[in-house]
Parts: sequence; structure tokens; C-alpha cells
Amino acid sequence: MAEPKLRVGLGQIRGRESVAENVAVVTEFLARGKEQGADVVLFPEGTIGGYFSVDFVDPLALDGAAVEAGLEAVRQAAAAHGVAAAVGASRRGEDGAIRNCLLLYSSTGELVGEYVKTQLTESDRDCYVPGSVLPVFHLGSVPLGLLICYDQRFPEPWRALALRGAQVVLHCSNACGPHATWKIPVVEAHLRSRAAENGFFVVSVNRAGPFQSWGSVAYDPRGLELARANYDWEELVTADLDLSQVSRTFLEERRTDLTQLLLGG
Repeated sequence: MAEPKLRVGLGQIRGRESVAENVAVVTEFLARGKEQGADVVLFPEGTIGGYFSVDFVDPLALDGAAVEAGLEAVRQAAAAHGVAAAVGASRRGEDGAIRNCLLLYSSTGELVGEYVKTQLTESDRDCYVPGSVLPVFHLGSVPLGLLICYDQRFPEPWRALALRGAQVVLHCSNACGPHATWKIPVVEAHLRSRAAENGFFVVSVNRAGPFQSWGSVAYDPRGLELARANYDWEELVTADLDLSQVSRTFLEERRTDLTQLLLGG
């Protein structure tokens, strides 16, 4: 049986002022994704509801009801266009706490899964509570993981997803600013390495500027670039993932005893 293939759309969009405006752009990009044959379109961190310290500075200002209505509209748009959507959102839970989430809706509008950002930046901690699980979901027959922004700095979440069978990781960010463009080669090197060291595909989407701190890119299991959006442009580009390329070689050949040896255990 042939290995499945997945066409992923990198939905590099700018943030708008309202949930309704962002939903409209997401809907437009899903329509474009359908035209380009995408199976799933990935959108930036905080697309629905915004990202704390960028789109809102007072946690009390987040309109939880508006966010939930916006997510319902995204779910309906995914079903209407027949394209899965992975969309970032700031969600207020029933406990009143806000979580930085990445939700995956299928092409029929079902909620496949939701990931809550586990690695919070210093400013994140003034608004969000962290997640504590690293689940692997299935989009059709494809096992995949979801990660958010600052997670790229730490290899452990990616390795955990690889060990749990993920073949693709969808990663979204909201990282822009004129004084942080020095991060471009650093973070893109992280993302490339996460793909190569784990033998899976990494698809990462950042907000469309201005002054993106790193690009929206896709890497294959060898760490080779498959697709890239132009810095600071709002656009949709696609990457074709041939899942027969996924490799567990490094996972199987790594020495699991080295941590104890290096720590003197």
C-alpha cells in the first residue's frame, strides 16, 4: 500500500482588529487552499482572539464569547470548503483562565484535536496558563502533532511527539518586530533541525509581519526546505509532504543511556 501524501497550506496572514475580520481572512484562505488542492491550511498563533502583548495587553479585555463564535465560524468554513484548518486562538476557559491554543478542524468540520502551549515565554505567563500534554492526533490516516511558537526553542516536545508516532508537526507563531529579526537564522535553524533529528515533517507558519522574526517554512525529514512564504507578505503557499520519507533511524539509533552517563549517573 502506498504511503499517504499530504498537501499543507502555509496561511501566512496579518492580524486584524476584530475576530470577525480574522475569520473572514481565514475563510478566504481556506477557499484559496481548496483551489490549490490543500488538505489542510495552517494559520498563525492567536489568529482568533489575538495574541497577548501584541493584540491585547489586558487579559480581562479578551472577549471569550467572541472567540468561541469565531472558532465556530472557522469550523463551518472548513466544512464548507472541504479543507482542514489548524488555527491558533486565545481561549478563555470555564475556569476563567486563558490558554494559548492551536485547534485542528477536519475537512468535514469535526474538531480533530486541540493543543495548549506548554512552553510559555515570560510575557506569556502574565496572561496564559500552560498546557501539560503533548498529544498526537490523526488527520485522516496521518499522525501529527501541534506546537506553538516558543516550543521551537526546546527539543523535548518535538522528540516526545516523534516517539509517539507523529509524522508531521504543525507549528504556529506570532513573532514580529523590528528588533528581533536577528532570530531569523537561529529559529529557522531550530525548525530545520527539529525535522532532521526526528525524521518527520515540520510545517511552521508565522504572522505576516511587519518585520517577521522568522519565516513561514516547511522542512522534510532530512531537514531540506520544501516551501517558504515571502517575509512580511500575506500569502498562501503549499508544500507536498510525501510521508514515505518519514524515518525513525535516529530515534532507533540514539543511545538512551547517554543522559545518565553525561550527568554522572
